[in-house]
Amino acid sequence: MSKTGIVLLFGLCTIALLNQRCSNLRFYSSTSTTPSPTRTTSTSPSKSDNRKPTKADYGLEKGERLRTEIVSYAKQHLGVNYKYGGNTPRGFDCSGFTSHVMGEFNIQLNRSSRDQAKQGKKIRLKDAKAGDLVFFSKGGRVFHVAIIASNKNGQVKIVHSTSSRGVVLDNLTNSSYWFPKIHTVKDVSGIL
Repeated sequence: MSKTGIVLLFGLCTIALLNQRCSNLRFYSSTSTTPSPTRTTSTSPSKSDNRKPTKADYGLEKGERLRTEIVSYAKQHLGVNYKYGGNTPRGFDCSGFTSHVMGEFNIQLNRSSRDQAKQGKKIRLKDAKAGDLVFFSKGGRVFHVAIIASNKNGQVKIVHSTSSRGVVLDNLTNSSYWFPKIHTVKDVSGIL
């Protein structure tokens, strides 16, 4: 057999082999009308997802897991410095902190504490749960907002960005500065 014949035979064998392997592959058109899969598990979405989580992703009654994850994420920012107008982990003001944290869970809040106080459902402090927001006022004017971290045995703890200490965890119940300034408490978990 000549060199040309061998090369031709080798080429035909290679094509036959590739055809056999490729016949097992499935190709999908980018214009497919097949819907993309949706999350059906009760586990929380991973940070590698390209979408923001929704309440349905957590699958627990009344969003308890969502609330837990909000507080856990907020606590990851403890120690971040205060920055006037800041709304990133490089520095936060109070409402920049709450809007950043809630935004990670697809809860869209207005930018200022005064405007955030107009969102959500008003609740009593004793009924507040982790992930709710508490607003503070001077002379009836809202000037600060914090995320409730826990409400157990009459002790309410908050995570917030303060101008003097940055993002901190405080016991609201024992605070002679913050407790008397409580204006309202809001459940914003329904803003999804």
